[in-house]
Amino acid sequence: MTDLREVAAVLERIPNPPPAVRRVLERLRCYERGASNGLTLEQALGLAPGRGGEAWWTLEERQRRDAELVAMAREFFPDIGIEEQARRIAAEARRYQTTGWRFEREKPSEALPDPKRRRLHRALSAAGERGIPGQRQLQNILEKSGIQPEMKSPF
Repeated sequence: MTDLREVAAVLERIPNPPPAVRRVLERLRCYERGASNGLTLEQALGLAPGRGGEAWWTLEERQRRDAELVAMAREFFPDIGIEEQARRIAAEARRYQTTGWRFEREKPSEALPDPKRRRLHRALSAAGERGIPGQRQLQNILEKSGIQPEMKSPF
């Protein structure tokens, strides 16, 4: 707790702190006041999952994974429908998971020469044990993202 108090004191000395700094400072002070009544640091920081909820790190991992998959659809399959995008990404993900991933998982994604593999590598790195979802779930992810296929002009 001594370290947290010291951090709070440093934050208090920042002139015109950004809103995020003010929020963190208030949450640290809230924790200090409420810990004796059972308040955890995770609760004070707003990171405790609700009943039946997922941990914050699980949610962030899924958001990073989904962002990579949406970017892959936009980058490599911009002119086809969402269902076909999902089918192609699912097929490429299955192929990569069973071939290149086992050899490349420890490499940084930037070291991979193929841009599709880089996207899949980042998505799998974020996904952890859950891996890349199947076609139906990919379609849901793409639909929620608001992605729209680019329409090619008939002229």
